[in-house]
Amino acid sequence: MITLLIDNGHGKNTAGKRSPLMEDGRTQLQEWEFTRKVAQRIVELAPQYDIKPVILVPEEEDIALSIRAARANKYIRSNPAEKCVLVSIHGNAAGNGSAWMKARGWEAWTTIGKNNSDKLAEKLYDAAGKFFPAGTKLRADNSDGDKDKEKDFTVIKKASCPAVLTENFFYDNPDDCRYMLSFEGIDAIARAHLAGTIYYFTK
Repeated sequence: MITLLIDNGHGKNTAGKRSPLMEDGRTQLQEWEFTRKVAQRIVELAPQYDIKPVILVPEEEDIALSIRAARANKYIRSNPAEKCVLVSIHGNAAGNGSAWMKARGWEAWTTIGKNNSDKLAEKLYDAAGKFFPAGTKLRADNSDGDKDKEKDFTVIKKASCPAVLTENFFYDNPDDCRYMLSFEGIDAIARAHLAGTIYYFTK
C-alpha cells in the first residue's frame, strides 16, 4: 500500500497569505482555501493511482507545524506495512500579497543534505513537467546535482518518511493566480503530486 500523507498548508486564520483582488474587484485567492482544494482533489483522484490519501489537517484553522509533523509520524508508526511519503502543499508569493508581482512558476523543497526526499522531489519535478502547461517555469536549484531547493522547514524536517514541500505557483502573479483559481489548475497540481508519488516508488 502506497500512502500519501497530505499537509495542506496554513489556515484561514493565518495572517496574509492571499492574492491581490482580481480584475472584477471581488475575487481573491486565499492560500488556505487553495491548498485544501488541492488536497481534496488528490483524495478524489487517488483511487486512479492506487494510492491511499491521508489528510493531516482536516481543520480550517492553522495547526502548529510540530503538530502536523507529529500527526504524520503517529500515522507512520501505526501503519508500519504502508509505504508512506509526505507532501506539504503551499502557494507561493514574491511579495506581501498587496500588489501583483512578476515571479511565476512551480518549485519543490527538501531539507538540507542528501536523503530519500531528494528522489521524491525529482519525481515531482518530472510529473510537474508532464501535467503543467507548456512553458511553465519549473524553478530549480541544480547546484548540488538535483532540482530541489533546500531548507529545513519544520514539517518536512521532522517527518519520519520522505517529505517534500511544494510551492504551487505564485498567487501574487495574475496569470499564475488565475491558473490556481481554475479547476484545470487544481486538477493538474493534484495529478502531479499523485503521479510524482507513483514515480518515486516505480521508476
